[in-house]
Amino acid sequence: LKQNSSILPYLLQSQPSGSFCCKLGRLSKMSELDQLIGLFESADNGKEKIVSDGMREKDPSSSPQPKDGTASLSSVAPFARGITETMDSSQVDHGIFSMIEETNRDEHGRMKNTPLSYEAKKLEFRLYCDAKYGGLPLERRYTVTGEKVKEFMFYVAFREQKKKGRKPKGSARVSFDLNQYERISTIVKCHLQDSKSRSLMEELEPKNGVAFSVINSTKAALREMWAQQVDDGINNLSESNVFGRLVSLVLKHVKSRKSSMSRKNFKEKMDNHTAPMEAVQHIDAIEGAFFKNAIETTTGGRAVHANLRDRFTFLATTKGLLRGETLYKCELSDIFRVLVKKESDPHPLFILIMQFETGKVNRGFKLYGRMARNFDVNLCPVGALGFYLMYRFARSKEMEQIDFSDNKDWFNIKLLTSFQSTKPYNEKCMQDKSYATAVKRICKKERIPTSHFVHIGRVLGSYECELNEDLREDISNLGNWGLNVQETRYSTKIPMGIIRSKARLSHKVNWNPRIGLSPPKVLTDSVFPWLGAARAKLDMDGKGNEMKVTARCFLLLMKDLAEIVIQDAAALAVEFPERMAHPMFQSPIFRSIEFQEYLHEMKVHLETSKSPFDSSLEQILPGVNGRLNGQQTQLSEIRSVGERNSSMLTKLTAESKQAVTKDMLSNEFGRFRASFGA
Repeated sequence: LKQNSSILPYLLQSQPSGSFCCKLGRLSKMSELDQLIGLFESADNGKEKIVSDGMREKDPSSSPQPKDGTASLSSVAPFARGITETMDSSQVDHGIFSMIEETNRDEHGRMKNTPLSYEAKKLEFRLYCDAKYGGLPLERRYTVTGEKVKEFMFYVAFREQKKKGRKPKGSARVSFDLNQYERISTIVKCHLQDSKSRSLMEELEPKNGVAFSVINSTKAALREMWAQQVDDGINNLSESNVFGRLVSLVLKHVKSRKSSMSRKNFKEKMDNHTAPMEAVQHIDAIEGAFFKNAIETTTGGRAVHANLRDRFTFLATTKGLLRGETLYKCELSDIFRVLVKKESDPHPLFILIMQFETGKVNRGFKLYGRMARNFDVNLCPVGALGFYLMYRFARSKEMEQIDFSDNKDWFNIKLLTSFQSTKPYNEKCMQDKSYATAVKRICKKERIPTSHFVHIGRVLGSYECELNEDLREDISNLGNWGLNVQETRYSTKIPMGIIRSKARLSHKVNWNPRIGLSPPKVLTDSVFPWLGAARAKLDMDGKGNEMKVTARCFLLLMKDLAEIVIQDAAALAVEFPERMAHPMFQSPIFRSIEFQEYLHEMKVHLETSKSPFDSSLEQILPGVNGRLNGQQTQLSEIRSVGERNSSMLTKLTAESKQAVTKDMLSNEFGRFRASFGA
């Protein structure tokens, strides 16, 4: 309200006391609210009035009574002080709507993306009304009419793009460029007066105009504003009168000019649709950069924590096709694991599952993130989660004081946290800016073309699925795209084929050699030292602990993760010894004698482990194998006989050549002697 005081009169004349005071309560401190209340009281007493620029003027006349369905200025003050007043049904409706609006804000009280975008466009429209219709009374100045919508939409369609970004405090940059509006108006007037002038569209087209998404959301914001005014009883125009044919033509024109403007401005043709086709080849390089950054860091544990967290985020979004924002909302109580083992599987398939109550595409249903242990230890999101949580819990000690029998004590702890992971910091949802910055830095250094940063894993992961020829239905299921009733209500949410594919495992047999060697208990107990006491406490009788299913599933996941951490660390040391320079491996666990012995066992195990695909056919088709062995023996005998015959033929050929040569020489010598004697 301080920064944009021109909207205050509109709020006063269009909002009932309940809704308006709810907004004031969110935007102002109580001291500031008291000052505004005093201003409202003085305004209602006729001592002064509020004009569009936020200044106060003396006005001997009393303020006009609002229309039906709104509250007077004086009613705001006692309402803000908690005094109950009688309100009509319209005011009650607005009070309910204001409470529902709270769902459009995150836990920090900030508006989410779509409402925030709409509010910025509504404010720009009000600034346009101030500039163009400043002489009208307040109750008419901001009314959404067909003429205003037509002019404003025309202005937005043909103005230059605004500078991207936000002010230092995070508020959106909102402005109305009067100079551009006058330029557009002048061109239109000149074209109407001079029929010989150039094409109107050719003159109006900006060098860098707005995209269709901007003009479309502008229309949506104005429609929402019009609907609100209709509900308030201050606008009786129909939708067809407000959003006429010209508005549709403007939308159509902006949508169709994208390709021509791209050619005109020589815009890069490797855009956000084609660049991932090249970038998908560099998934390994991005993961390696996250790991290498922690090795080369000079800023200590904070950077190591961030790189382990970001590496897991990248692998989880790539292999699970998750949205970055959704993952940042995930809590420890949302994750659990499922073990799947078919009769033909040498090893069980470990599937990590995350459940999301809120998200962009939930639509009232719970969504799931699913990923399996990867055959490639470098690209395993489950192992990455284990490394991250081990390092985080070891430094923060946050889990040692938690009572898992009390849901309030741990349900709100976030999966992804900042370096300061103790309460209450570990219950705050992180912003994705740090992850986006890290991805952008890596892509720039590795020269990887992409315009996606927070969503890079989800984008590259879906492209990778198509290159692997995964079924489109499985891709949609894993990425939570286009859910239908069956998938929402009656599906296990575990598309096995694509989960195996993303883990680089065979669709027939789950064979992952590093799983076959279990680490000793002394090592697994050292990964999460607090785990044993937590499980023992939960197993105690009383407190209804037997019903704490979420806690039991989480602690069981931590138990399996401890084993995965030791297995993957040993596999990394054997297959990629240069990665042991990571600061994470400075932990006493990996320097212990027990780990060195296990490391030697893992090396022997990986070298001698035999793939089931290479096993003898005798285990699968004994009869066929026997016949093939018999045929192979016969072929060997035939081959040996052929080799003997070939050698004999070669010997005979050589002897016959010698005999023929001797006879020829004798005949020639005889003729020579006869001729010489003559």
